[in-house]
Amino acid sequence: MTTDQEASSNPEPSSGSNASSAPLYDPLAVGIATFVGAPIAGATLMALNYRRLGEQGKGKLTLLVGGAVTGLALWLGTLVPNYDSIPFSLILILSMRVVAGALQGRAVAEHVSQGGRIGSRWKASGIGLVWLCVIVLVVFAPLYWLSVRNRVLVGARDEVFFTGQATRHDAEMLGEALKKNGYFEDKGASVFLSKDRDGITLSLVEQQGVWDQPDMLLAGEEVASEVAPAIGGFPVRVQLMNVDREVKKEGVAGCVPLGKDEIFYFGNVQESEARALGKALVEDGYFQNTGATVRLARDSQGTVLSFVVADGVWEYPEQVSEFEAITKEVSPLLGGLPMTLRFEDTTLETEKELVVK
Repeated sequence: MTTDQEASSNPEPSSGSNASSAPLYDPLAVGIATFVGAPIAGATLMALNYRRLGEQGKGKLTLLVGGAVTGLALWLGTLVPNYDSIPFSLILILSMRVVAGALQGRAVAEHVSQGGRIGSRWKASGIGLVWLCVIVLVVFAPLYWLSVRNRVLVGARDEVFFTGQATRHDAEMLGEALKKNGYFEDKGASVFLSKDRDGITLSLVEQQGVWDQPDMLLAGEEVASEVAPAIGGFPVRVQLMNVDREVKKEGVAGCVPLGKDEIFYFGNVQESEARALGKALVEDGYFQNTGATVRLARDSQGTVLSFVVADGVWEYPEQVSEFEAITKEVSPLLGGLPMTLRFEDTTLETEKELVVK
């Protein structure tokens, strides 16, 4: 009798009683939470299940693993190309659902068979949303803030990012210069400005394959030569980058002043070559401190010597012959012949081009 009374006063909770009072989340709910809020959200539901099943240790371990997997997934997401991000996400979601089924599927099934309830999938979505907000606030918001902190918006869409010893003022000056020369047209162009002890680097972000077009690097170097006075002067290292900030081509834009005359050099031309060319042009009498401009460029296609001349000079054969003679005279200083001779007008448009052999 006493035994019966003790038993009635201290009943053992049945698994059915436990199940009906605390719902468990099935693998589909885990997948939904992962879809909305990353693996840590799905792991949270699994941890709740373990807690309600009386396995606190497994619940804590599940949260730790879920956090680690989420961190790894975020890191891998930065390495996966954009077009692979959706398959990557789907694999992650399906994997979480499979893991939940393998670890807790039987317990959830027994819970249901004993009259227990399945956790609301709306609540699962809500937990996922909460974790999504946490991830955005903790991970992405600081990254966005860091990027915006080192960004100057020009107009509504163009932007200059600055790093190293470059200042916001440098970026603002660069933005105004790019807007003035027409590179910035409020169409979403991005450039990066960096300064360090090795000098100034200007990186231009281009669309896929643009860097492989003829003279695109030279065009970028010319942009750099136009804005160099606004960002600290010459020389300026020039990079063409893709949208993932991978450098595809590199060159340099430099200037050697000789009084009022100037030699601009681009590509893999060395400053010493430009100075040697300037000295030769002074000795030849072409440079007379009158504001003449000569441009020297070299890439894998060869060396190009460009003279900026008055309108129509390229139309007179005898004057063209004189420039050919100058080109032949200075060619030993620049790697020898053949060389391309260009005549450019005062807007730097090419008006005539020929190969000097």
